[in-house]
Amino acid sequence: NSPSCEVILMNKKNILEGCTTNIIFVKNKKLYLPKGKYYFGTTLQFIIRHTKRRIVKKIINLKDLGLFDEILLVGSGKGVMQMQNISQAEWNSKSSIMFNELHHLYNSYITR
Repeated sequence: NSPSCEVILMNKKNILEGCTTNIIFVKNKKLYLPKGKYYFGTTLQFIIRHTKRRIVKKIINLKDLGLFDEILLVGSGKGVMQMQNISQAEWNSKSSIMFNELHHLYNSYITR
């Protein structure tokens, strides 16, 4: 399994979405979605409807990445994926708790 890359779209250093995915940031098991105008994909809508976790919409600046434990990429073609690191921002994943939970949630519905 080779690492994959995702182009991240930003506006004035505020993170919006990936080219083929939406982004979910995780801190203390709380989900944060970028605040701004971007496409809310089908997979993101599914997760918002089905998770019991608290979801907060927030402006997420590139300099704030260090605050987050996990960064997840979600999209129809990828399902739920976990970012391991962002070398340009010196960010590394600190956990897999929410990835495991949301990955299981998503897969439990698509395999029915």
